[in-house]
Amino acid sequence: MKNDKGYILLSVVMILSIILIFGLTMITVAGGEFNKTLIQEKKVKAYYIARSGAIGTADWISKMSGDALKKFNESLPLYSEPVKFGEGEFVVSIVKSGDNLYIISTGKVPYNKSTVDRKAELVMSGDKSGDSQTVELIAAVFGNSSIEIRGGTVKGNIGSNSEEPGSIHISGWPTIEGNIEALNDDVIKVDNSEWKKQMMPDVEYIEKQNYPIPLLPEFPEDLSEGLPTENPESHAENGILTVYWQNNNTVIGSSRYYDSINIIQNTTLRVDTSDGDIVLRVRNLNIEQGRIEVVGDGKLYLYVDNNFKVKGGINEREGKTDNVKIYSNSANTINVDNETQIYASLYSNSREINISGSGSVYGDLITAGSKITINGGARSMNIYAPKASIDIGGGASVTGGIVGGSIVLGGGCRIDSPNKEIKITLPDSEEDGSSGSAYKIAYWR
Repeated sequence: MKNDKGYILLSVVMILSIILIFGLTMITVAGGEFNKTLIQEKKVKAYYIARSGAIGTADWISKMSGDALKKFNESLPLYSEPVKFGEGEFVVSIVKSGDNLYIISTGKVPYNKSTVDRKAELVMSGDKSGDSQTVELIAAVFGNSSIEIRGGTVKGNIGSNSEEPGSIHISGWPTIEGNIEALNDDVIKVDNSEWKKQMMPDVEYIEKQNYPIPLLPEFPEDLSEGLPTENPESHAENGILTVYWQNNNTVIGSSRYYDSINIIQNTTLRVDTSDGDIVLRVRNLNIEQGRIEVVGDGKLYLYVDNNFKVKGGINEREGKTDNVKIYSNSANTINVDNETQIYASLYSNSREINISGSGSVYGDLITAGSKITINGGARSMNIYAPKASIDIGGGASVTGGIVGGSIVLGGGCRIDSPNKEIKITLPDSEEDGSSGSAYKIAYWR
């Protein structure tokens, strides 16, 4: 009996020892797992603190322009002091390599007597001159405040930044070969129930897009004034150049300033860029009947201060658009009508631009103005006018993308956006009263 009691006691002690050892093992394992979980949690917090530092830095850079951006570029590389953020902190370094900015942000979170740190690296790219900005169009037709489609064909997406009910208004029987990009369902209004049943595109929900107001670049001040052209008989006197039948085919071969250039009697002014790019600044450009031809491998930059009148053509002989840029500071209405063909990108401050008849602008049309009308057989390329009311009537066509304030597409018009990604270069831009920066977020790495 006593021997049995001793055996039972020994067994109990052994069992309790095993349970104790198992329990201690479980506590040790659980403690290790807890520490691993805690460290992982700290790593995640450190990463998102680093990411916040990178995003905040990118936002600061994106709001720079002009002198601030120039000074920023000159001061690179930059290294920040530690910045407190939540329960941790971050430090940021900014370095430049080629056309890219690299923002390396390190987040740190305290753990025991040391810290856990993680890095996030953001790359910004774009035109670093500070004089231009590239915007990307997400739709073939995008109205900041509204878009109304009464007919015609749109090859590409349509969309709007508006939250007002019915601001994307579709009537008639248009053809839309793309999606509707909207902030919510309430903004879409369709009058024709049968069209809605048969033709209604898919709806893609988007965030508000930022399309800044374009600004003209500064006009050149250091040009030689009133000098004659390459032709001694060119009739360039007192800063006024007149081309007519006696001096047809007058040639300009270097950068100049003219008070006025007048082209009449169906004559031609040639600009020869064989020796390099040419900059012309003209107070008044008056092509009553005639054309400006650009020859050579260089580019023509044409700045017009006041009157901008063209009846005939610009650069139509070459038939390409990337070698001529026109900057018009005229407040008057610009009319491109009848047989007028402009093979150039046109940047304008004019309140109103009318393209009609068989008139065409074969290049980007970029304006801070308030109204654009295109009708008849008129043609145009990309249109960027985020403040303007744009009315495109029957027979008119646009090959590219459109950004406007309010947009109306009439029956018979055609918008053909051949590329899913359309990028437009602005000479400068303004958002909330300040110029935009040339740097844009490219990717994380």
